[in-house]
Amino acid sequence: MTDSRTGGQTDIRYQPDENPPIPLVISLGLQLAGLNIAAVMLIPTVIVRAAGETEAYLSWAVLTTVMICGITTILQALRFGRVGAGHVIVMCASATFVPVCIMALSEGGPAMMATLVVIASLVPPALSWQLPLFRRILTPTVSGTIIMLIPVTILPVVTQLLGSGAEGGAAPGSALSFFATALIICAIALKAPARMRVWATVIGVATGSIIAATFGLYDMGRVAGAAWIDIPENRWPGYDLDFGPAFWTLLPSFLLVALVAGIRTMSSAIAIQRVSWRDERPVDFSAVQGAMNVDGVGNMLSGLTGTVPGSAITTSVSMTELSGVAARSVGIATGAAFIILAFLPKAVAVVLAIPDSVFAGYLFIMLALLFMIGMKMIIEGGMDLHKGTIVGLAFITGIGCQYGLIYPDYLDEFAGGLLRNGMNAGALIIILMTLFLELTKSRVK
Repeated sequence: MTDSRTGGQTDIRYQPDENPPIPLVISLGLQLAGLNIAAVMLIPTVIVRAAGETEAYLSWAVLTTVMICGITTILQALRFGRVGAGHVIVMCASATFVPVCIMALSEGGPAMMATLVVIASLVPPALSWQLPLFRRILTPTVSGTIIMLIPVTILPVVTQLLGSGAEGGAAPGSALSFFATALIICAIALKAPARMRVWATVIGVATGSIIAATFGLYDMGRVAGAAWIDIPENRWPGYDLDFGPAFWTLLPSFLLVALVAGIRTMSSAIAIQRVSWRDERPVDFSAVQGAMNVDGVGNMLSGLTGTVPGSAITTSVSMTELSGVAARSVGIATGAAFIILAFLPKAVAVVLAIPDSVFAGYLFIMLALLFMIGMKMIIEGGMDLHKGTIVGLAFITGIGCQYGLIYPDYLDEFAGGLLRNGMNAGALIIILMTLFLELTKSRVK
């Protein structure tokens, strides 16, 4: 029996409120953790490496991110009042936050990023409380354009990661490992069967790392020297409460990205409901609000510990469709697996030892996919002359401001440098023009 809503199988063996056998729960929990642990660890690693932070902080950021993703995945499954969705929703480090976190680390260090993340953590709960209002402003056209501007602001980081050899040049084997990683991820994403595509990142990064190892770029000593089991060393960076110009320049970007990430969590919460029950049910928006509140809790924990924020991803939707198991206990098992991994330094060291060129290949494809996601959101939201005009103006404005092509002598100093960030500039244009169209809708012909 198929379902026109999903195009997939609706034979649910275990609904969210049912209890499958423990071996099945553990098996599915480990599978979900294995599918997502690469992204959970790779995203903070890319951010910290790109910003040039210390190895000690890198280890702290990765370990705390893994633990927080585990805690919030469990919270999503348990549901306490308006906190949690009561479904299997995997929480992961968010690729949407990559550019703003890199800029925050580069300009103010971990302490300033922690402060910005704490403030941005208030956005998902606010979004859940005023869902109808924000959905009128943050249309697919607005959200898609903001996502498309992310690669514009962060693409130079790829070049910085590649210049890792002596005297700033590329190390021998760097180019080969970069292209191998990017091409393999791309080839699998384009041509492999659906079940294999979820492993595209893992296969691409693993292949690039093997190639890099033949040139001595993979840090085997780091892996060999790591303990099998240990308690993470405290590297909490504290907070930056100076609130200087860099803070005020980055704050709008963090708030905008938090809004976009919150909307993606909302979409994940709706999608998992549609595949978790035997009989068709209307969307439970209280569960959606619960999912978004966990988003806020997770980001608050990220800010309090000084690491990168996250959001929900839809991996559990496809796993539920394939397995027919939507039981909440699977989400608990997945989160527990993440938490246990944080106490296994040798497993974490395998990822931290990957060279910058491989991370650059991964980041290159990730930026391309983000651009595609943004473009898809715009198209699916419907395109006409008005929407096309504001998207084009916002995108061109974002590029022009990011690279100092539009009166930099004036715009670079406006509002403390707010418009030096292309995402800020583009988002400001499209939000203002969307509000203008909304206010004048009855007069537009």
